[in-house]
Amino acid sequence: MGLRPTARRHRRVSALPRGAAGRRQSLLPIIVANVEPGTTIWSDEWAAYRQIPLCRDQPQNGGGLMSYVHQSVNHSVEFVDPATGANTQRLEGEWERCKLQLMPLNKGTSRALLPGHPASFWWALLNGQAKCSDPFLRLLGLIRANYPQV
Repeated sequence: MGLRPTARRHRRVSALPRGAAGRRQSLLPIIVANVEPGTTIWSDEWAAYRQIPLCRDQPQNGGGLMSYVHQSVNHSVEFVDPATGANTQRLEGEWERCKLQLMPLNKGTSRALLPGHPASFWWALLNGQAKCSDPFLRLLGLIRANYPQV
């Protein structure tokens, strides 16, 4: 699934449960928890994505429609929708990079620790070496930015 927020670009990597039924049931709550209302969401035409426009906010937030704009691309016909420009190419490329980075870690990792690896990849994607070559200094900078002294 590809996400294109209206105001700023963010990408998140989430692990979904194994099996198509578990992924379908988990997908919409993950979208609602991580994607701002009004966001344009690009995806392929997996059946579970058809429910995206019907997503409602969590009850404690009023339960209203999230007003997502869902645009899909039919990969059996084309890879970029000519009318909307919807495509999943960037996300597919990033997922491929994520898998290549995670495969060596997976060999010695328990199932309990595996969900943390995509989170680590996502953090590195947002706060990687382009910002600072020292991971510890990057972490300190993020702590300072998110938890200012009072």
